[in-house]
Amino acid sequence: MRRHVGQGPAEQRIRMSFSRRTRAQAPTDNTWRTEADNDLRVAQSVALVRHMPVVVVGNGVGMLIGAFALHGHWPWTALAPMLFGMAYLLMPVALNWWRLRSRGRPATVSAGYLRRQIAYSAAMGCFWAGSIVYYLPGADFGVTSFVVLGAGFLALGACATLHVLP
Repeated sequence: MRRHVGQGPAEQRIRMSFSRRTRAQAPTDNTWRTEADNDLRVAQSVALVRHMPVVVVGNGVGMLIGAFALHGHWPWTALAPMLFGMAYLLMPVALNWWRLRSRGRPATVSAGYLRRQIAYSAAMGCFWAGSIVYYLPGADFGVTSFVVLGAGFLALGACATLHVLP
């Protein structure tokens, strides 16, 4: 079988399972689908663990830069919830990466794990949006455009990093 770019073991197994089965057998035998779904979830999980340091550093540094840019218009005591809130959100991601970084490729990954990662990414995005809505109306145009541009680049980075999720 000729292997194309971007085809891994799951795709080859699916293609081979279709070539061995007749049309009458394919709908009743779903073991190939569960194996393919598991292989896909494993690949997604491995890609997420690989990108976790970028997520932690990007969001942490982005929030620090935003706080320093807003410091001229807000006191540090008012900016503290933004900084501690992001640190609180990034700590489980960093601990998860630290725990999983030296492990090998898992044999199975639950769909719930990927759903939790998607929900966690959504929570971080909502925290960023809430911070922008709360803090930016008190800033001048230069600071506002700088912070919004930085948040836009973080959003683009998140789209590029988390493209593996369904």
